[in-house]
Amino acid sequence: RWLKYYPREQLYIVILEEFMLNPEKELNKVCDFLGIENMKIGTYQAVGGGSYKNGSFLPSTVAWLYDYYEPFNKKLETFIGRPLPWKQK
Repeated sequence: RWLKYYPREQLYIVILEEFMLNPEKELNKVCDFLGIENMKIGTYQAVGGGSYKNGSFLPSTVAWLYDYYEPFNKKLETFIGRPLPWKQK
């Protein structure tokens, strides 16, 4: 629905998993997109993060979720022009 109001060139999608791996790099991609000076963010402490340990979901549930979201993930990959980091192998 966003494309009804904004051209594709004005939208930038941040993938949380990529941001968490390298926050400053991802922030500077946003800065570049906005045409503003890059920033240093220094250190920070992530709060409120949970984790899903291996085995916390039934394999059948994981497979169902991947199957269910696959068409949506493919659309998002096409939109952002690159693969998503959480695709099932």
